[in-house]
Amino acid sequence: MDLSILSLLAQATLVAKAVLVVLLFMSVFSWALMFRKWMNIRAALKKAADGMDRFNHARDLREAVQSLGGDPDSPLYTVAHEGVTEFNRSKEAGNSEDVVVDNVRRALRQGVDMEMTRLTSSLSFLATSANTAPFIGLFGTVWGIMNTFHAIGAMKSASLATVAPGISEALIATAMGLLVAIPATIGYNTFHGSLGVLETRLVNFAGMFLNRDDEVIVIDPEREYLALAAAFGGQIIQISAGTGTRVNPMDIVLEDDSASDPVKDKTNNVVSMIGALIGGIDGLDPLQKGLVDQCVSNLYTRYRNQGGGVVQPTLQDLHDELQAGGDQVSRYLADALNPYITGSMSGFNGQTNVDLSNRFTVFDVSGLSGELRTFGMMVVIDQVWNRVIRNKANGRRTWLYVDEFHRFFSNQYAAAQFKDIYKRARKYGLGVTGITQNVEEILDLQDAREMLSNSDFLMLLSQNSTDADALCELLTLSEEQRQYFTGVLPGQGLMKIGSAYVPFDGRIPAGGDLYRLYSTTFQEGK
Repeated sequence: MDLSILSLLAQATLVAKAVLVVLLFMSVFSWALMFRKWMNIRAALKKAADGMDRFNHARDLREAVQSLGGDPDSPLYTVAHEGVTEFNRSKEAGNSEDVVVDNVRRALRQGVDMEMTRLTSSLSFLATSANTAPFIGLFGTVWGIMNTFHAIGAMKSASLATVAPGISEALIATAMGLLVAIPATIGYNTFHGSLGVLETRLVNFAGMFLNRDDEVIVIDPEREYLALAAAFGGQIIQISAGTGTRVNPMDIVLEDDSASDPVKDKTNNVVSMIGALIGGIDGLDPLQKGLVDQCVSNLYTRYRNQGGGVVQPTLQDLHDELQAGGDQVSRYLADALNPYITGSMSGFNGQTNVDLSNRFTVFDVSGLSGELRTFGMMVVIDQVWNRVIRNKANGRRTWLYVDEFHRFFSNQYAAAQFKDIYKRARKYGLGVTGITQNVEEILDLQDAREMLSNSDFLMLLSQNSTDADALCELLTLSEEQRQYFTGVLPGQGLMKIGSAYVPFDGRIPAGGDLYRLYSTTFQEGK
């Protein structure tokens, strides 16, 4: 008897043939669908990656959106289109900024859902095939076995010649069902994972779109963020007395829409900076402080009355204003400024000659030393505040990351300046993050302790036993909470968000580009 597959199929019952036809259709359609989905998802992932790169490197939101318009097939285009459409609609309706942001956020979420719905279409067929094909095959098998037993009964014979064809026919159905189900299962799981990655990218893009104009500023005392800035197209500004870089400590922003007087606020900052520069440990005495205050106020008043402009007052102008005072104290102050005007430490005299408009700026302050360290750090903070004022006027948020921020508390002026910015941050749309490994030093300073205890967000990474005890006392942490930031691996710790404490594991897999950018160990940095 011919037991070849074709012969068995030819002799199969009508039901068995129908089962095999259904399974064949499912197999052909599944393979065609998997090939098409593989092409579509592969293209979508590539277009999303390319689009995000162009979006990140655009100068502003308008240019960023336009960069996506040339590729309407990109999944990012759908998301961006929904966001822009809703933004224009909400603005035309005269909605408040908060309402506009909420509406755009919902539109972006809708755009993500629309794109994912398009990309996941027909995947349900793969899931159905993977789940039902074995049962359809099993039905064919059961039917074949039933017919076999029926034939045995009719022929009153249980010989191999009687049983084999029916059993073989039945097992073909099972095998066919598995041949359909296995690839469909693998394909569905693979595509589901890839689509999960794509959805994450789309959600991240939506967040980037919503916060596209946010600016990030890092104060880097150890040159640990330069590679990160370079990788993301950021601006690196080296602050030191010996470079051609000029950052004018007298720069002022007059367009402050707050209730305070920008001239008065800036005058107070400059008086503090001059006190740190030439006043020594004790700072300026009341008479000296009054003279500097009057001279600085005169400079800014004249500048404002002239309508502002590109040419801002400089240390040279302050020196000349003091010199013109004629009295002994004024001449003394002018002479004390001489080394910083024309001498070896004149790096802060003159108009600012660097671009301070990049969305990602790193101030490299590693070159500051000696008496210029405190002054230079205060100049940077003052420039940051100028930028915060401009960003607030333009509806942008600013994120400031200060590494080794305990250094700001080594001087009374720097400590007061940093504390003032910390208090005013929320009102001006500024998020301040201080980063330090010297927890013990921070805990010894009352101002720093107050800032730490009043922070809405804290990340406690691995601490030694002494620092952990002090932090537990300051933050009223339990022994269980203490265990999450003692004796743990780098990247693990305890996070405070408002009044809640959440353990986290933020370890970055070794070997990748992100790991190399963030790693600061000596061995890995070589």
